[in-house]
Amino acid sequence: MFKDKSELNSFLEKNSASFRYIEPTQENWDKEFPGNKLKIFDEDASFKNNLKIEGRKGVFTSFEKLIEKGKIDERHLLMGLIKPTLQNPSIVVRKKNVLIFIKSFKHENGRVDYNSIAYEKGDLLEIVSNYRRDKLQKLYERVSDGEVLVFLASSSEKTGFSSRGTSHAQPEGLTNPTKLKQSIENYNETWSKTFFKNGNNSIETNKISYKAYGFEITTIRNGASKIFVKDYSELDNFREGVLL
Repeated sequence: MFKDKSELNSFLEKNSASFRYIEPTQENWDKEFPGNKLKIFDEDASFKNNLKIEGRKGVFTSFEKLIEKGKIDERHLLMGLIKPTLQNPSIVVRKKNVLIFIKSFKHENGRVDYNSIAYEKGDLLEIVSNYRRDKLQKLYERVSDGEVLVFLASSSEKTGFSSRGTSHAQPEGLTNPTKLKQSIENYNETWSKTFFKNGNNSIETNKISYKAYGFEITTIRNGASKIFVKDYSELDNFREGVLL
């Protein structure tokens, strides 16, 4: 998914959210997680059916446990990052029955890369740990070792779904995901148009694949093909003609 840790670093930097501080009190914990539970994904999350976790809730360890761990590494001061990490993650890694939620936040003292660890327990996810990941190399190893599900955050903080071997990604800036169709060639989108040039009809096809660092496009015109990478801000420029 990511070629090296620098590519992962760029992805996390681009998708960092604003730091969210909540005073670590029992009252605030109960407001965030009534009954020690949280619906993991928002109602309008387009990828929830793909992950087969629609309606699931996360069951948490107690506030007392967070405070206990906080005495060692002050993780209780990051309590406000738990909810957005679980509801709007940048990356999710699945390793057997374990899900690792990853999200980055912009803090005045630097970026915070945050992890939440959950075990799959039937219809529930048991949240067993929430903490800061300090070393990018360790985070890269974690992302590389498991099945990676990538959630690309847009400027509106909506999320989309992408995973290895599937074609359900919603890249940054995409406003109408309903027009996407899965290609049998594993491209996320294939567009074809016919135009008249030099007295002849020509066919141009753009085959688009979503990547963490931008979208890769294969342009085929009259049998000749070119491959290049573009930023997602340019995606609509290549959506012309008919979506195959």
